[in-house]
Amino acid sequence: MFNYDVCVIGGGTAGSFAAISAAKEGLKVLVVEKSGNLGGTSTNGLVSPSMPTYVGKTRLQKELEQELEKLDGPVYSKRYQKEITCAVKERPDESSTVMYFSAEAMQIALESLAIKYGVDILYDTVCFQAEIEEAKIKTVKAITCDGVIQIKAANFIDASGDAVLAKLCDLPLEYGNEDGDNQYSSLRFEVGNVNIDVFLDYMNTQLNQSYSKSEYPFYTFGVLHQGKEQVLEPLYKQALADGVISEEEYVWFQAFSIPSKPGVFTFNCPRIPNKTNIINPLVRSENYIKGRQMIQKYMNFMTKYLPGFEDCYIEKIATTIGVRESVRVLGQYRLNKDDYLERTKFEDGIVRADWWIDIHKKDHDPTEENRYDYHEYFEIPYRSLITGKISNYAVVGRCISSDFASQASIRIQPQCRMMGEAIGIACRISKNEEVQLNKLNGNQIKIEMSERYE
Repeated sequence: MFNYDVCVIGGGTAGSFAAISAAKEGLKVLVVEKSGNLGGTSTNGLVSPSMPTYVGKTRLQKELEQELEKLDGPVYSKRYQKEITCAVKERPDESSTVMYFSAEAMQIALESLAIKYGVDILYDTVCFQAEIEEAKIKTVKAITCDGVIQIKAANFIDASGDAVLAKLCDLPLEYGNEDGDNQYSSLRFEVGNVNIDVFLDYMNTQLNQSYSKSEYPFYTFGVLHQGKEQVLEPLYKQALADGVISEEEYVWFQAFSIPSKPGVFTFNCPRIPNKTNIINPLVRSENYIKGRQMIQKYMNFMTKYLPGFEDCYIEKIATTIGVRESVRVLGQYRLNKDDYLERTKFEDGIVRADWWIDIHKKDHDPTEENRYDYHEYFEIPYRSLITGKISNYAVVGRCISSDFASQASIRIQPQCRMMGEAIGIACRISKNEEVQLNKLNGNQIKIEMSERYE
């Protein structure tokens, strides 16, 4: 029998920070992770760079950045400081303010922090059963490379990304939008052996326009939401007319450099047209297959049409599909679109959120985004992480209690990490004050989190 103060199911973006935070608070912590490394979509899903937040970072987030810089070098462009200190209402240029990193560096950085603070990690381990007694999780069972184990903990954190522990506890859930449709998912990939000099000459000189304000090696390019007169759109249209790509590829094409990997770009595509309910295991599996087929078409386009990419090759394909939204736990408070629109602040608002309503679907509607001005934000309340049904359960990451629209705002990496950090604080308070997670005063957590923002 394994026995811990905190057991975190899933070591992804939110889960790794939940474990590190709880261990840093002096608790005995175990992470149960189905893959062989921490980071989830940021590592196995190749989701890099990390989108920005302009309403402060916690010290733990900065500690992660320091670990990444030891491995990868600078994670921000030279324009970063200028952009984030601008005295205007408009949001800064994102290509200059995203946090760049390689998947390999993120794996090592998160693991280094986990080891530093004493987190125990079980890789290649999947939780499959929960034993409930008197509205409390007593133990969970998991399958390892050596068979079944049983884990006892005072508190259990569901950071699985698909609410796996919630399902084992028979907690109420909701899926997708009002029609049951999920956001499109992506199967990202990396391309190597790009002739950067030829490519940048084409973008900056021959086209006489740079797509990215930030200079290489902090660079992004693409064709997003056709009709915006982006510099590469004529090439893309020609490839569509020639039958090299289809309408499915034509809808979205986006790439970012990886500064520590010269000549390599990571692609935020293909964006796979989902069938209803990405949580369906057959649909999820079909998306992997479809994604790899679409990647071949992107490669044909780049090698035939895009200067500098003639001799490029696939360096890596994500081993985890980039699910933006699948299932959400119904907690004590269901965050909603009005909270976003009204910039709602809560007495138990533990995380500041300032990303827009970023819904990936077939027909893009920019009016749905309702983008904030610089430094505006709403808050994620602690009650959206806990449920009234199980006293020692909490959820972090993309599955917290929220409607479809608000989830599209809170799902990005900085906010998921800070949810994890906040729940680590909650677990320490729960132990020290002998109060169940779902009975805690969230305002106490908000005060402590506010003190950690810098």
